Amino acid sequence: MNVHFIAIGGAAMHNLALALHHKGMQVTGSDDIIFEPSKSRLNATGLLPTHFGWFAEKITKSLDAVVLGMHAKQDNPELLKAQELGLKIYSYPEFLYEQSKHKTRVVIGGSHGKTTITAMILHVLNYHDIEVDYLIITFLFSSTIIVYNFIKYGHNLPNYSTSKNSVLKTIKFLSFFCGFVLIYTLFFLKFYTLLFGTFLFFICILYVFPVGNSKLNFRNLSKVKLFLVAFCWSASTVFLPLIENGLNNYYFTLIFSFQIFCLVIIYTIPFEIRDLQNDSIELQTIPQIFGIKKSKNICYFLIMVFSLLSFINSGLGTNFLSDIVLSFILFFIVYITKKNQSEYFSSFWVESVPIYWLIFCILLK
Repeated sequence: MNVHFIAIGGAAMHNLALALHHKGMQVTGSDDIIFEPSKSRLNATGLLPTHFGWFAEKITKSLDAVVLGMHAKQDNPELLKAQELGLKIYSYPEFLYEQSKHKTRVVIGGSHGKTTITAMILHVLNYHDIEVDYLIITFLFSSTIIVYNFIKYGHNLPNYSTSKNSVLKTIKFLSFFCGFVLIYTLFFLKFYTLLFGTFLFFICILYVFPVGNSKLNFRNLSKVKLFLVAFCWSASTVFLPLIENGLNNYYFTLIFSFQIFCLVIIYTIPFEIRDLQNDSIELQTIPQIFGIKKSKNICYFLIMVFSLLSFINSGLGTNFLSDIVLSFILFFIVYITKKNQSEYFSSFWVESVPIYWLIFCILLK
């Protein structure tokens, strides 16, 4: 297949171009400007345009598809030439749909954590021996970005249209783009997936916006925040993919979702210990209520529960072995956690826990 990208340098566009190139397709592209890291990544695979700009002569009848980026305008010379030749022209989400319309597509909303949540999804699908098309990760990643940005920057919504802050403008563009992809893909999901996803979406709304006439939202309710986050993560990473693929073992699924629930609590507590000096006492986080030592003991107990649930679900199979390896890592992380942490201890090493889990599971299988 011969595919040409108009505006190949975009964050999503260049990744799609690289994915098609690695699949053995003939890929070309154009753009008037390309920034890092897209520039280096395209250059490493020979896909970086020799000259920047738009060149109608690149568009020929030999092309099977032209993928149009949002950066390209209606009077783009390459677009006009493709229309003149009657070539198939796709937007980014349209092309993704064409490549995956005969496969099950999974979209996750109601969660935040991006790479972390994606690793959890992959682990769940791998755990249940569900074949994964890695192009679908684009859908997963986009939908988690829009929800994360909504939760983190929702209070800035009134300033989105007038703000001159370049970072906020980038977040706005990324959010709207990912939101478009998310809405588009919802048309191809099963009814019960949409129903459950809507339920999780409303929890996210209540997580940000005040409840009733009060100024409190779920995020600020004492003793609730962590358990609400754990519920959303376990529900979105376990139930949503399995509902879409056909949920047939409720007992197994409930146990596995509770495993994820425990995992999220375990590896969130190091963050709460780190934030003891900044969190309002009204939040009543676990370390604020019980202190650091007792909070760690709660984690140790939950690690044992996590391992026991794994044994109940998997016996002594490879899934149980990967869970045991993860349990030892969790134990070590909790043990060395302290109030004054290094800059990247929680935000990198701890937050990467689900990625470790996925790697263990793949390697052991």
